[in-house]
Amino acid sequence: QILARLQNLAAAHDLERGKADLRQRLTAEQADLALLLSRHEETRGELIRRCGLDATAADATLVEFSRRVAAYHTARQEYDGAAGRVTDLQRRLAENLRGIGDFLQTFGAEPSAEPSAAEAKASGAAASQLPPVAAARRRLSGTDSAAAEAGLRDLARRGNDYQRAVDSLAADQAHHRQITAEVADLDRKEQAIYQRLHLVVGDVDGATHLVRRLTEYRSLQSEHERYGREQQRLIREVAQLREAVQATLGAPVEPAPESLSRQKLDDFIVRDDGLASEVEQLRDRVTRIVERVKQARGGAALTGALAAHTAAADRLTERCVAAEDAALGRALLAAVRSEHEEVSRPPLLERTRELLREFTHDSYELHVATGTDGALFRVTEATTGRGLGLEQLSAGTRAQLLLAARLAYLLEAESNETLPLFFDESLTTADPERFAAVVESLAAVVATDQRQIFYLTSDPADIARWQAVLREKSRPQAMVVDLGELRGLAAAASAAELALPPQPTVPASSGQDAATYGELIGVPRLDPFAATDSIHLFYLLRDRLDLLESLLRQHIVRLGQWRIASPLRRSELATDDAALLDARADVVDSYFAAWRIGRGRPVDRQALIASDCVSRRFLAEVLALCRRTGGDGATLVAGLQAGEVKGFRQEKARSVARYLTEHGYIDRRTPLADESLQERVHQAVAPRLKRGELSVSEVAALVHELSATVGS
Repeated sequence: QILARLQNLAAAHDLERGKADLRQRLTAEQADLALLLSRHEETRGELIRRCGLDATAADATLVEFSRRVAAYHTARQEYDGAAGRVTDLQRRLAENLRGIGDFLQTFGAEPSAEPSAAEAKASGAAASQLPPVAAARRRLSGTDSAAAEAGLRDLARRGNDYQRAVDSLAADQAHHRQITAEVADLDRKEQAIYQRLHLVVGDVDGATHLVRRLTEYRSLQSEHERYGREQQRLIREVAQLREAVQATLGAPVEPAPESLSRQKLDDFIVRDDGLASEVEQLRDRVTRIVERVKQARGGAALTGALAAHTAAADRLTERCVAAEDAALGRALLAAVRSEHEEVSRPPLLERTRELLREFTHDSYELHVATGTDGALFRVTEATTGRGLGLEQLSAGTRAQLLLAARLAYLLEAESNETLPLFFDESLTTADPERFAAVVESLAAVVATDQRQIFYLTSDPADIARWQAVLREKSRPQAMVVDLGELRGLAAAASAAELALPPQPTVPASSGQDAATYGELIGVPRLDPFAATDSIHLFYLLRDRLDLLESLLRQHIVRLGQWRIASPLRRSELATDDAALLDARADVVDSYFAAWRIGRGRPVDRQALIASDCVSRRFLAEVLALCRRTGGDGATLVAGLQAGEVKGFRQEKARSVARYLTEHGYIDRRTPLADESLQERVHQAVAPRLKRGELSVSEVAALVHELSATVGS
C-alpha cells in the first residue's frame, strides 16, 4: 500500500510538472502573438497614411481598396504588354511589306515613290493599258498592304500558269522518252528476229518468204515431235528387253540408250543381237528341260513328292482359311464389343464424356479400355489420336477430367430436386482457354437446368475471368459477394481493376479470299508427316470459308476435334455441310497415306537419340551431317557408311539404317506420281463419289491444293 501511494504521488507530481510546462509554453506563445499583432497594427497605420485613406475606415473597405490596387497593377502590366506587341507587329508589318516589295522586284515589280492623289487618279485610268508587270509595279508603288496582297495574288497566278506549263512539258518529254524506248525495243526485237532467221536486217522479201512457209514448218515440227515420241517408246521397249535379258543371264545393267552416242548405240544393237541369239539357245535348253521333267513325272519318287506337296498345300489352304476366319472373328468381336460398350455404357460415364468434350472444346475424349488389370480409363487426344493414361495428362487436363466426373456424378445422383453446386477454387490450375471453356459449359448448365452455382475463390482475378466469359457469350453477369467486405475486413480489388483483355475473336470471312483469311486466323504450316487429325480445317475448306468460320466459332479448329465432336455440335451444322466435311476428311487421309509412299520422315535430333545408335561422342557430328543432307534418312545413312563421320563404325551405321527404316524415316519405295496419287485417292473415296457426297472435280481440286501446299 505504501508503494501504491508513492506511485500515485509520483504520478500526481509528474502531472503538475507537465501542467506547469504547458502553462509556460502557452504564456510565451501569447506574448509572441501580442508582439506580432502590434507590428501588424503599425504596418496597417502606415499603409492608411501613405494611401491617404480614412483612418476610421472599416477593414472591408481597406480590403476592397487593396484588391482594386492589385487589379490596377495587373491591367497596367497587360496594357504595357499589349502596347509592346502592337509596336512589334507594326515593325514586323513594315519589314514584311519591304520584303514583299523586294521579292516582287525580282520579278520586275520595282517599288516607286508614293503617288499623290492626282497622280493616283491619272494612273488609275491608264492602269488597264499597262502590261501585267507594269500594272503590278503601279499597284505596289507605295507600302500599302492591300497593294502588296494584290501583287502576290497576281504573281501566284502567273506562277501556277508557269508550273502547269512545266508539268505539261515534263509529261510530253516523258511520253517522248517512252515512245523512243518502245521504238528502240521494237528495233532490237526486229534485229533478233532477223538474226534467228539468219537474214540480213531489213530483208523484208526473205522474211515474207519464210512466213509463207510457216505452215510447212509447223507440219514438219509436228512430224518431228511424233518421231520423238516413237523414239521414246522404242527406248522404253529396249529398256524392258534389257531388264528381261539381265534377269535371264545375270548380265550387268547397260547405260540407257538416250545417254549413248551413235557409235555406242550401234555397238549396243550388235551386242543385243548376240544376246538375242543366246536367249534363243536358252529357250531351247528350257524346252529340253521341260520335256525331261514331263518324262520324270512318271516316276514313283516324283509322284510321291507331288502328292506330299499337294497335301501340304491343302493344309496350308486350310490354315489360311482358318486364319482368315479367326481374323474376321476377332474383327467382328471387336465391333460387337465396341457396340456393346456404346449401348451398355453407364449414364454417368456418358455424361462425363460429354462434359469433358465440352470443357476441352472436343480436344479430348474419355474411353474405357479393357486390359489385364481390368477396365482402365484412357483419354484420346483429338489432334494426334493418341490414347493417354490418366497419369500422362497435364495438370490442367486432369483437373478438367476430375471436374467433369464430379459434376456428372452430382447431376446423375440428385433426384427430382435441383440442388445448387459449390466449386471451391476448382479452376486454379486452368489456363485462360480451359478456364473459359469450363465457365462456358457451367453457364450452359445454369441456363438449361435453372441451377444455382457458387464459385468460391481467394483470387480476385477469377471474378474478371468469369465476367469476361459470361459477357462474351451474352450471359447475365454473375453476382459477386465479397466476404471480406461484409465482415468489415479489407475488401478485394474490384473487377474493373482486374479486367482482363478480351479473348481473340474469330474474324469474319465475308469479303476475304482464302490466303488473306488464312493469315488472319493464323493457320499453321501443313506438316505432311504429322497425324492427319492435327491438320487445320482451313486446308479442307479453302472454298467454304463461311463453314470454316462457323466451326472456328465452336472452337473446332483441327480435323481430330471434328471427328470426336459431340452430336450436339455436329447438329449445329447443316447435314450437307457435315457430310461434306466427313468426305473431305477421307480425301485427306487417303491423300497423305499415298503421298508418304517413298517419302521418309525428316530425321531430327530426337530421332537420332531415340535410335540409341548414336553415342554422345558422335551426336554433334552426325547432327551436322543430318543438316547437310536436309534430314533425308537414306542420304544420311549413305554418308555414315561412306565414312563422312570419322570413327563411326559400319555396324552402328547399319543399326541406324535399320532403325530409320523401321520407324518410317527411310522409305525405299518409289514415290507416286501426281496421276497415281489422284487415282489412289479416287479409289479410296469411290463409295462417297457414288453416293454424291463428293464430285470428281472437288476431289481433283482438293488433291491439287494439298499437293501445291506440301510442295511449297
